[in-house]
Amino acid sequence: MEFFRPNRTGGRPRSENRDIFSNPSVILIEAIRKEFKNIHEIEINNDKLSQFLGFNENYITKKYHYIRKGKQGYITPEKYDQIKGILSVYFSEISHIMSKELIEALEQYEDFLPKHFLIRSSNRSKLYHPNLREEFFETIDTNEKAYWLGFMYADGYIVEEFDKYRSYYRIGLKIKIEDEELIDRFIRTLGLNPDYKHRYKELQEIEGKLYEVEYFRIHFANQVMARDLISNGVIPKKSKKIRLPCLNPCELYLPFLLGCFDGDGEEGTSRLWSGSRKFFEDIKNKFDVPNEIQYRESNLGSTWGLSLGPKLFNAMLDSYKESMPRKRKRLMER
Repeated sequence: MEFFRPNRTGGRPRSENRDIFSNPSVILIEAIRKEFKNIHEIEINNDKLSQFLGFNENYITKKYHYIRKGKQGYITPEKYDQIKGILSVYFSEISHIMSKELIEALEQYEDFLPKHFLIRSSNRSKLYHPNLREEFFETIDTNEKAYWLGFMYADGYIVEEFDKYRSYYRIGLKIKIEDEELIDRFIRTLGLNPDYKHRYKELQEIEGKLYEVEYFRIHFANQVMARDLISNGVIPKKSKKIRLPCLNPCELYLPFLLGCFDGDGEEGTSRLWSGSRKFFEDIKNKFDVPNEIQYRESNLGSTWGLSLGPKLFNAMLDSYKESMPRKRKRLMER
């Protein structure tokens, strides 16, 4: 048959990339290739195998390329059904019984497909957080959303993580033990599962000595929410890069700054700290803050400070009543 004539172009995965053979798509493709080799006693290359399965000749080669680069390279349910249908017709036409190995490879991929759907989409987080409001940060149009966006600017984080098949974003928030009430409110607001809140300890150097500091933390992977947070300025490795986001109407900046203050503000004052000087330059320009930006070195790294002033700070407190209780201390205005 034409498809099974020897051809040296469009070959198999290179031997130095053996690690990709654990990928579910590769396992299935190689099982099909091996089946045809056993039947026709020749090696079928990627181009010919792609065409036989009803795809363009570069389909398998491109898929292996993406997998080598760390992508999942999965076969969609539609394409899998196409492959299964073509194989069924082919083996019927040649009156050949499909091998046990190929049958198992097909069954394994069928088992993988629903798991893949959960891995690739927001639905995986729904297994653990069934009530998650994943579109909460899509549009910042309420004081509540602006406040929590500000809090994520301060004490939240997004990290890019990798597994065998893909990269993805994980969202997290940590808070001091004494402020447990606030992380509980965050969990309720976003519809997170409180069972995944946990205590953990960090070693911090304070005045030359190491101390264990306890926090409450919750983290989860939801790509919809991660993309919205990133588009609103909560970027990975953000501490020295954040800038004032674009919020409309302007009144939303008050609860936003209050969220920032509850995370990185100095209790009993209007002073806010950040690793980003540009962030404070934006605030000064936006609100005509007369105070100068201060620089401070600490054991935790360099940081910048800005006193927002009593008038602006009190307006922040008035904009959202559900902020951190211990920092709701109004300041005397002159």
